[in-house]
Amino acid sequence: MVKTTEQVLLERGVDLKVGVYPLLTHLKAQGYPMAVASSSTRKRAEKILTDHHILDFFSATVFAEDITHSKPHPEIFLKACDALMVQPGDAVVFEDSENGIKAACNAGIPVICIPDMKEPSSKWLAQCRGVYDRLDQCIPLFESNLLSI
Repeated sequence: MVKTTEQVLLERGVDLKVGVYPLLTHLKAQGYPMAVASSSTRKRAEKILTDHHILDFFSATVFAEDITHSKPHPEIFLKACDALMVQPGDAVVFEDSENGIKAACNAGIPVICIPDMKEPSSKWLAQCRGVYDRLDQCIPLFESNLLSI
């Protein structure tokens, strides 16, 4: 029997981006409200987050089932802001995809890119507040308020 991509991902798991634990720990310690806004299904995303012991860092989640329009439409990020009771201009999105960057920009939310397998085009990387290899490299932005959020 041939397995679906969903089955393979649920069985094998997904590696987290380098530096996620230090970043989440720092943001939680500083009292930042955090949400996951993922185009993945709730089942897939919650399994990944639970398997890596990071689901509890987030006070809100928005998944594919919760939205009508997918990225680059801003709906997913605007719903996350609503759930956190945060204005879009006071939020920040961490993204790895071009459509995610577009969605954040369309929502009026500052975005930081942590590229994955396919790096977004230079046009969209230029729209980001920063481009980093690792999530923990972003901690100084929050320590010194360099994001201007």
